[in-house]
Formats: sequence, structure tokens, C-alpha cells
Amino acid sequence: MIDINWEKKYNELEKEFVSNVHSNQMFINDEYFEEFLRKDYKHAEFSVLKTNNQELKDLLLLLGFLKKNGSNVSVIIQNLNPYHYNNLERFNPILNEMKDYFEKINIAYLNMFTADPKDYVPGTLDDIMHTGHLGWMKINKFLVDTYGKKQ
Repeated sequence: MIDINWEKKYNELEKEFVSNVHSNQMFINDEYFEEFLRKDYKHAEFSVLKTNNQELKDLLLLLGFLKKNGSNVSVIIQNLNPYHYNNLERFNPILNEMKDYFEKINIAYLNMFTADPKDYVPGTLDDIMHTGHLGWMKINKFLVDTYGKKQ
């Protein structure tokens, strides 16, 4: 068995990421910021989201089907950068419905989403939506905890 000090690794990856961001204060890697955001920068925002949408129904139906048929299912709820996106709390009703369903049918999940910049850990994402090294390390821990050999 490999012994990993997860918290130490998380802290190292966060510090490494932050030390390499120089062009912005939103914890977006410099290359992405320069290529896609610097010119005429504006914060992004999602319109009002409906909990009664077909995509959510389809997701829950698929997960229920897989679970019912014996699949060992787990879900990772990806983050968005709350320093870039405004009003991410609009996702909370949908996320709550998803989490309630996962818990009801006993699906392991990792919720990496946060609408509040105060709760966001730099390096979780590399830019505004793509998982960074810290995010992947958190996913690795979730997978080890969920599927790893229990001692």
C-alpha cells in the first residue's frame, strides 16, 4: 500500500499553482488568461437554471439504471472558477437535487463545486473550468478512498 500525505500534497500543489500565476488575481493560469481572457475581460455568468431540465432527468435516469443493474458507479461534480463566473449559487438547487439522489441510491460522489470564492482553493482548476493538478489530486484521493483496497 502506498502511503500518501494528502494534505501535504494539496498544500504543495496549491502553493506551486499560486506562485506561477502572475497576470491576474482570479487564479487562472497565465497562458489561458493571456490567450482567452485578457482582451476586453468580462466575468462570465450563467442564465437562470431550471431544476426541471431534461439533462438532469437523463443523468439521474442513467445513474439509477446503472446502479440498479449492479454497476459500481461514482460521480465527480466538477467546479467552475468562482473568481471568473458570477452567481454560481444558481447551480445550488440542481446540485442539491443531484446530491440527494446520489445519497438516496448510495452513489459515491465527490463534490468539488463551490459558488463562493472564499471556499475556492487555487489550483483546483487550472483556469476557469479545467481541472488543475490539485483538482486531480483530490480526484485521486476520492478514487483511492472509493475503490482502493480497504485495509
